[in-house]
Amino acid sequence: MTAVGRQFHQRYLHCKDINISFSQKKVNLKTKNLISAVLLDIFCGCLLTTVLLQSSLSTLLFETTIQKTHDVVNNLQSLINWLMGFPAGLKLNAPLNNALGQFFLYHIFLWESYMVVVQPLFATAVSVSTVIGAFGLSFFLSLLNDVISLATIHIYCFYGYAARLYGYQLKSLSALWRLFRGKKWNPLRQRVDSYTYDVHQLYLGTLIFTVLLFLLPTVMVYYIVFTCLRLAVLTLQSIVFKVISVISIFPAYSILCRILSSHETAGDVYFSVFNAQSVLVLYMETIQISVMTVIKLTLPELHRYQEVIHWKDLFSSIIWGNIIYPL
Repeated sequence: MTAVGRQFHQRYLHCKDINISFSQKKVNLKTKNLISAVLLDIFCGCLLTTVLLQSSLSTLLFETTIQKTHDVVNNLQSLINWLMGFPAGLKLNAPLNNALGQFFLYHIFLWESYMVVVQPLFATAVSVSTVIGAFGLSFFLSLLNDVISLATIHIYCFYGYAARLYGYQLKSLSALWRLFRGKKWNPLRQRVDSYTYDVHQLYLGTLIFTVLLFLLPTVMVYYIVFTCLRLAVLTLQSIVFKVISVISIFPAYSILCRILSSHETAGDVYFSVFNAQSVLVLYMETIQISVMTVIKLTLPELHRYQEVIHWKDLFSSIIWGNIIYPL
């Protein structure tokens, strides 16, 4: 599902929650926050749409997007040409380095052809952005997230190729290392068992292990470079997604009530006794809950569409060459 599709589904679920709260007559602070978040999102989106329609900003945005996309492609091509030489003074395996470089350069050529085909889609996306903004600012940012995915699909492909090659090579080296130790993986019992290999198996294993080990630095260089590019794109998309999440459930109503010291955000009651002219006076004061506590207690629910990757799993995926999907 695209980011725009997820946001439409998110808005549908929020409207459904609001409808259920009104039908059950249980309009609490969470529901009021949800209503205020939706209204604020629509207001900001309509304001942005008005600005785009009354100015040439949409055309400038389209031209900037195309130019930045071509800059990314040109910089990537220069990076691959640099890797095909002696990057940072590293002496890589020349035949494999040249084969990998030509492979990725050919895909860049395919990407340039792909850009000619999808360029009208970018123009359509810009024109749609002036309309989809009426649904809310979060929809405009979701469309931006989809454009980033579309514009950097070549980086994802390069990363996928390098990760698969590096991962398979690393797993092969791990299996061959068990061969030298007289071990082998038992898939039925999911454990490592002892095993006796003959001379031919040891000779062939040694030969393959040596070849893979000497080719690993060349593959690792490409893998590290494309992994860094992939993480940069994912970080950018994650920041945009976080902003969308904040806009979708921003508790504006609770914050406003807290600023105005409304009774809806009142907490404990504090009593004080004063002695005024031999008359005891009982003074009652309402203590407001802190802003952070109000936000935690009244924050609307955000429906997630994917599991969050923990740092431990992220580092494990990077080390073993497992493909990292959106964070």
